[in-house]
Amino acid sequence: MGYPITNKTRRTQFEIWDLVVKQAKLQGVVGIYYDEAQHIMRGKSDAEVLSVLDAFKTLMKSHDWPLMLILSGVPELGGYVQREPQLDRLMTRIEFQEIDLSSAPGHPAQDYETLNEIVGSYAISAGLNVDTGLPTGDFLHRLATAGAFRWGLVIDMVVDAVALAVARREGVVARSDFVAAWCEKTGMNQLATPFTHDSYERMFRRDKPFRAAIGT
Repeated sequence: MGYPITNKTRRTQFEIWDLVVKQAKLQGVVGIYYDEAQHIMRGKSDAEVLSVLDAFKTLMKSHDWPLMLILSGVPELGGYVQREPQLDRLMTRIEFQEIDLSSAPGHPAQDYETLNEIVGSYAISAGLNVDTGLPTGDFLHRLATAGAFRWGLVIDMVVDAVALAVARREGVVARSDFVAAWCEKTGMNQLATPFTHDSYERMFRRDKPFRAAIGT
């Protein structure tokens, strides 16, 4: 929100949250998004967790400027929120399932289309064309594998690849951009990526994102 905070600043939790509401109102901010929100509470005592949850509830029920909160994270987060019944009742849960590419004969899984739309949408937003090798079942399955079949990780990979394609200034996003994005993230050789290796399904497992299970 642009509010100056320094190491010398000494504020109580109540004062800090009060400043959040005031600054949000001044700047017309109507919602706050906390990514990986479980980390705010992980490792804290029960009293500290309840204090954080109570602060969230206060933000949402402020008479002066009620805020919408979006908390994202792993399933662990839901357990924390449930400790504060009033906050829990204010929340609407949306759970993203893993990418499902199980197809019946002649009927490709719906998630193939969604993956294709994600790649195309980000390419269009960056003013890029999509290489003809990307809207294929093979590439999209490799993309899902690269992201451990998790939507968030797949989107991150697409964003990184599109950014590299923009930097190349050739007007198209191609498989090579995904290979480069993977190598930048993991430090792996270009021959050992989900986008290039023949045995990618055995090498890259869902329970170990961005790690090759070589020799296992």
